[in-house]
Amino acid sequence: MRAMDIYAEPAADNTASRPYGDATYQIVDQAAGGVVAYCHSASASRIVAALKEYDHSITAATDLGTLIEALAACDPAAEVLLDYGGTLAQFGKATYCRSWHNDLALTPDGTDPKTAAQLLDILRDIRANGFTRPGVERSAHDGTGVWVAKYREPSNLHIVGIRNDGPSVVVLTEERP
Repeated sequence: MRAMDIYAEPAADNTASRPYGDATYQIVDQAAGGVVAYCHSASASRIVAALKEYDHSITAATDLGTLIEALAACDPAAEVLLDYGGTLAQFGKATYCRSWHNDLALTPDGTDPKTAAQLLDILRDIRANGFTRPGVERSAHDGTGVWVAKYREPSNLHIVGIRNDGPSVVVLTEERP
């Protein structure tokens, strides 16, 4: 279990970084290769607890550029699913977002599984060539917002990240006003 690999201990006497003197603790994450931080002894248990709660399979992605970056780190053959209001759905196509006309929408109405590599190719093409909303050609830059919405239907489901479970990748969303 990954959480057991994280613990705090007094910093070694020969450690060059001891900002709190004898009260300096080191946070050790064996999965990350050893000492990841130094802190005051009074903070050590809270930091360890927070690290154990952290889900390392989730990567933040809040716009086109960070979504591309997050997907590029995934297994190209992993199946992509969209969080559509708590239901997992197949990716259909990329289009404009009816609620936010200058932003992109990923539709949750696909019938065939798509891979991370396929979605990544689509998103990179959109970043390079833009996309169309009725009557208007839109450019797409790294800061372009990305939503999950059915075609021509308004939505407030903004992407917030991806969860990489190896054989599948879930594009996570959050309701935004």
